Amino acid sequence: MIDLNIRPGLNFILMSHDDGCPALETQRASDCTCNPISEITTQRRFMSAVQQTRQQRRKAAREAQKAIRKAGRK
Repeated sequence: MIDLNIRPGLNFILMSHDDGCPALETQRASDCTCNPISEITTQRRFMSAVQQTRQQRRKAAREAQKAIRKAGRK
């Protein structure tokens, strides 16, 4: 549950998923199969948590293209 006693201004929500949750790979909330923990955090903490390496971004892009090709065959 998110604490709604927050400071005015820009806030960031960080969601922590279980290991093996498909949303970790796809970065889509609609793919989530777990019960993630949501936390309101600072921009710095949010950015460090979601920042992907170049290798991770390329892998995610390849997986997305693969899924698109596979869906097109159906």
